Amino acid sequence: MNLYRIKLSDMMDAMKVSECPFCFIDEAYYQLYFKRLLDGVLDENYHEEWTKGGGFCKDHSRMLLKKGSATGQAILYKYLLENWKDNWLNDEFDCPVCSKIQKDLIDSKKVFMWGLKNYPEFLKEFKASNGLCKGHFLSIYKDLDEDLKKIVEDVQEKAFERLKAKLELLLRQHDHNYAGPKDSESLRSWKKAARYYVGGVDKKFKV
Repeated sequence: MNLYRIKLSDMMDAMKVSECPFCFIDEAYYQLYFKRLLDGVLDENYHEEWTKGGGFCKDHSRMLLKKGSATGQAILYKYLLENWKDNWLNDEFDCPVCSKIQKDLIDSKKVFMWGLKNYPEFLKEFKASNGLCKGHFLSIYKDLDEDLKKIVEDVQEKAFERLKAKLELLLRQHDHNYAGPKDSESLRSWKKAARYYVGGVDKKFKV
């Protein structure tokens, strides 16, 4: 149950800054995993995991590249180039990050549903939140009972009504006849709308 509490706390932190709680947990995992990988490029376990999977998928490779560390990246890709033929010709690619995130999602979904049913503070926080991104909404929705489906639908509907109002204000503020003060939240609303469809978290929030 302690693990549940830790994940519930992380999800509540995400909802307080208007982020999808599942994306928030994923981002925390990415940062931790990539840091450990780059710091431990000579570790045999990481070496085996990296080379066995043939490196990361396209999306996670791009995330890793943003972490810099020329030395770490050079060592990792030197490993891959030494065995490129086996991976490329046999099409043997199995991104370890995708695998770990998918396994973690199973636990996160259980925690999320447990929180809605058994933790009033979590339920209250979720009802006031901006809901979930499309991918995580669809992933969890099919596993919910009818009562929980109604809750997540209501949260999503209210969140989208608030967001549509911000988008409308953004459009008004871009009209040449608009003379009122600029609303900073509405100016970022189009990015928030996009994240509902592509997932991820706002870069200005530290995970």
